Amino acid sequence: MGISLNDDFSGSGIWVNLYPVGPFGDGKTQSESVCLSSVPQLMGVGPSDDELVVINSAHKRPFAEHEPPIIRGELAEPFVPRTEADLQFVDEGTEHFCCVHMFGSVRRALDVWETYFGYKLTGRRQKKIQLIPFVDWNNAQAGDRFIETGFQVSDEGITQPFCLSFDILAHECAHIILFEQIGTPTARTVTSTYKAFHEAAADWMSLLSVLHFDGFLERVLDATQGNLYQPNQWSQFGQISPTSYIRLASNAKRMSQVASPNVPLADLGPRELHEMAEPLIGALYDIYVGIYQAVLQDMDVPIPTPVGRSKAVSDEAARMPCLETQNIYRLHRDEFIEAMKTSRDLLGFMLAESCLQLPAHFMDFQSITDALFVSDELITGGRYQEVIMEALTWREILYH
Repeated sequence: MGISLNDDFSGSGIWVNLYPVGPFGDGKTQSESVCLSSVPQLMGVGPSDDELVVINSAHKRPFAEHEPPIIRGELAEPFVPRTEADLQFVDEGTEHFCCVHMFGSVRRALDVWETYFGYKLTGRRQKKIQLIPFVDWNNAQAGDRFIETGFQVSDEGITQPFCLSFDILAHECAHIILFEQIGTPTARTVTSTYKAFHEAAADWMSLLSVLHFDGFLERVLDATQGNLYQPNQWSQFGQISPTSYIRLASNAKRMSQVASPNVPLADLGPRELHEMAEPLIGALYDIYVGIYQAVLQDMDVPIPTPVGRSKAVSDEAARMPCLETQNIYRLHRDEFIEAMKTSRDLLGFMLAESCLQLPAHFMDFQSITDALFVSDELITGGRYQEVIMEALTWREILYH
């Protein structure tokens, strides 16, 4: 059985409504009720709890790199919860709902990864993480004890705040977790690989977190009939319109198609570093699908696709729905749902363990591959070594 955070916290936590992905993609995204670990007695203005606080600033510019996260200037009226039910029933479409949504999303992401790491991730932090939902900026970022989000304006002139995208907020929260768990290199020891891994791991920490929304997970499976190499809303990370998204997790990129990690970091811009992350993002997608297919086979589900086919990502046949797949999915839908949750949790535990194996200083792709193999050995007894090997080899990561 997969982990259920709603069951884990329903006796002591608080409920909120969150959008698993932004409600400005295909128009079909609905909010879902989820239970957070926050204790009702510790909830305060913002909203806030003992670790997070929302700051409703007005017309704020984004923090510059290395700038202390000190809010100056005008503050808008904060959200004031009077009962724990207030968080779940605040009107969607209001400014206060945006505040609640940002708080709930970051708390939910922390709940997911505290489960996978096995301990509180904010225990060493002396100050609360400031969550700033309204910034005059077409982006989002995380820094030292803060996450802030801006907005985009659609072609129709509609403002679309990024604080309503759980997947984007979970990605930014992941950066804070990664800095704390792996550490921060110095100017002398930082590598382009460290930067690329941060982006790839943050994407995957977000992707796995989104799968803790049961309704979203089931919609993805229903849309793909269980074939995750078909285009789907989950693999399109950060969907910001019906036709555009930030990155494609099921991409076909190999290391030979991106900048070499041997290029000095000073010679690479943000675009090159994000592109360098894509082969690893794609490899992790292949690993996830390989685990998922193996779990289905363990359940005696007669899936037509062989286990661990990394190169299937570039095979059009693997992307096309077929009658055989549709019939199998219709007969075994419950098993597909359980396999997706089991695979989510296995890769979640493996990714958390990999982070603990990695060095902050002079990180290279060899250390990343070693960490993935070791984490599989520790979490599953080496059950998925072949799946990992094939994915990393096809992506040209293994011996890079």
